[in-house]
Amino acid sequence: MMESEYSMPGNTTELGNSEDPTKLIYNPYSGNEITASFEVILFEASYRFFF
Repeated sequence: MMESEYSMPGNTTELGNSEDPTKLIYNPYSGNEITASFEVILFEASYRFFF
């Protein structure tokens, strides 16, 4: 199992949520706080048969 969380307060990154008006195309979330979470559960099974 793997789990990750990330939080960016408003106006803290150049290409994520900057309030600079000259970077409007690269900042779709201008000034907003961005949070993300990611969770992965991996189950693996194998079977071998020799003949």
